[in-house]
This record gives sequence, structure tokens and C-alpha cells, in this order.
Amino acid sequence: MEAEHYLKKELYQRLKDDSQLFDWIEQGSLDGLWYWDLKNSENEWLSPQFMKTFGYEVGEIPHTSQWWQDNIFEEDLPAVLENFDKHCADPNQPFDQIVRYRHKSGDTVWIRCRGLVIFDEQGQPMRMIGAHTDVSSLMKAKIELEKTSEKLAHSNEELNSFAYAASHDLKAPLRSIKQLASWIKEDVPNPSEETAENFALLENRVSRMEHLLDSLLEYSRLEHGAKNEPEPVNTLDISKELFSFLSPPKGFNLVIDGDMPTFNAVKTPFEQVLRNLIGNAIKHRSSDSGSVVIWCKAEPTHFRFFVGDDGVAIPSEFQDKIFDMFETLKPKDQVEGSGMGLAMAKKIMQQHDGVTGVILNKPSENEALLPNGCTKAFYFTWPRQAE
Repeated sequence: MEAEHYLKKELYQRLKDDSQLFDWIEQGSLDGLWYWDLKNSENEWLSPQFMKTFGYEVGEIPHTSQWWQDNIFEEDLPAVLENFDKHCADPNQPFDQIVRYRHKSGDTVWIRCRGLVIFDEQGQPMRMIGAHTDVSSLMKAKIELEKTSEKLAHSNEELNSFAYAASHDLKAPLRSIKQLASWIKEDVPNPSEETAENFALLENRVSRMEHLLDSLLEYSRLEHGAKNEPEPVNTLDISKELFSFLSPPKGFNLVIDGDMPTFNAVKTPFEQVLRNLIGNAIKHRSSDSGSVVIWCKAEPTHFRFFVGDDGVAIPSEFQDKIFDMFETLKPKDQVEGSGMGLAMAKKIMQQHDGVTGVILNKPSENEALLPNGCTKAFYFTWPRQAE
């Protein structure tokens, strides 16, 4: 057993001999002390700092237990009394809670109230000593943070509803424009070269708008997606199926580098992420004879999936932007897409406790991580379900 430190022994003796030292400790480190006579429960000494914390001067508050029971919030009193009874019955049950009091000014004061019962020789509660800590600033900050979070959640819900309504409602007039353009084209059987180019440009713009609205609808639905149960997911088969579904050029290949796992996951969102990353690689390919490379690294708590390609390089200053909505590296006239695929992948991963990112072919850092001539690879993590 460790011997009692001489400074501890000295401090205890000084506290006995010098009341000013005790007062300094109370005023400097606490927001009030109280000492309660449990044999005569109406009597309770309340320290000057105790009174000051609630806006009172010495003498303005009676030294009674009734005062704090009258000034604590009515909703908080039952929990305090219940904790008191539990602590008296079992001293190992801590008397420690945050409660609300009324300040003299009418404001609310949040107090962390801790106490310790002292028992007599017969084992009956005799006295109780307690300490107050004013945590009002912390609780007010917590409340403001909760309000802000609630406002953000509400704004996000409104934004998703707006995106859904706008994209849904805009599809009807867009179909009319598409049909009207088709009729006009039929009325011009032998268009000039310039007119034909304008028709092609119009069709391209309409198709792009349709794609954008479809992407907006899909993005807005992610927030309220179905919570499906996990099931065995064969990632090798899914990779092959998705690549084929996305109709790559005939000379464009899928390369699976290493083993791909079969594991329990919610299948639909996993497929959405992988489909968006494979689709992104196909759209941004450098030629029609390249390849998409997929591989996986198993880590203790999750799998890390990579989708690499040999397409356009990403300048380092754009790495943080490419997961934002509507961001594309090439002008939208040069690449098919809405600029939302990576944003949807990121949002899905946020909902499933995963992350997304990108690695580039920098010889000093990542060259060994990018096989088969890839210039970049997007990755995402997926939690490993308990077996």
C-alpha cells in the first residue's frame, strides 16, 4: 500500500487550522458547497458561493433544505430525490446529476450537483456533503447546437423535397419540348447542314436535361431510402453485372485485380455506389480500348473497394470538389453525365458509416497502389457486418 504523501497530510492539517484556505478552495474551484443534517432534515448549511451562483448575497437565502427544493425546477426534483434514496441505500450508487435552478433574475441556471452521505456508527445516514458546479454555459451551447442541427435537418429535408418536386414537375414540360422538337424535325425533311446540327444540339440538350432531372430525383430519394436487411453480397458477380449493364465500348474491358469478397451488406445502396464509380470511369475514359480496374482490400472493421481507370487526370486542387453536386472536370458538352454520380456515392456512404475518396498516380506516394496503368482510383469503404 502506498504511504500517505507528506503534502497530503500537511494540506489536511492546514484545512483544519485555517478556514480561509477552505474558503479559497470553495470559491476558486467550485460554485457552491452544502452540508445537510439528515437527522434534522430542515437544516442545511449553504456556502456563500452557493448563494452567489444563484444571484443572492449572504443572508438572502435561509440555510434550509426547503429553499433548494422550492427553487429547483419542478420537473427535475423527482430524479434528485430518487437518486438521494438510491445513494443512501447504496453508497456505491453516485449522487451526481445535472439539474435546473431559478436564478434571482429569473434566468435558468444548470447545476451539476454531487453529494456524499456520511453514516453514523449504526450505519444510518447522518450528514451529507455536496458540491455544485455551474454548467450553464455548456448546457446553453448544447441547446443551441441541437437547435442548429434541427434547423439544418429541416432545411435539408426541404431541399430534398424541393429537388424531388422540381425535377418531377419539370419532366412534363421537358417531354413536351422533346415532342415538339420531333414534330418540327419531321416538318423539315431536307434540313441544311446547319439546321441538322441545331437539331442534334437540341436533342443533346434535352437528353442531358432528362439525365439531370433523373439524377436529381435519385439523389433526393437517397435521404428516404428503404432500410433493407443485410444479405450475402457477391462483389465479384455484382462488379461484372454492373459493368455489362453500363454498356461500355466494345474495346473497353473490366479487370478484377485480386480476390473480391462475398460478405453481408445492404445490397441496394452498395450497388448504387459501385455503379456510380464504374459509370464515372467509363464516361471519363481516355479511349475506347482502356479498362476499368476493380480491387478490394480487407481491413479489420470494413472493406475498402477501389475502382481505377486510365482516364483524365484530376488536378490536386479539384480533389475536394469532385464529390460535390454538378461538378465535372470536362465541359458538360464533352462528357455525358449530370455531375452527380460521385455526389450520390458520397451521400450513400455517409448514410452507411463509410467514406469515399480518390488516389492519384503520384510516383512518390501511390504508384504501387494503382495497378494496370491506372491514373487514378476512387475508393469507398463498407462496414463489415457481424457474422
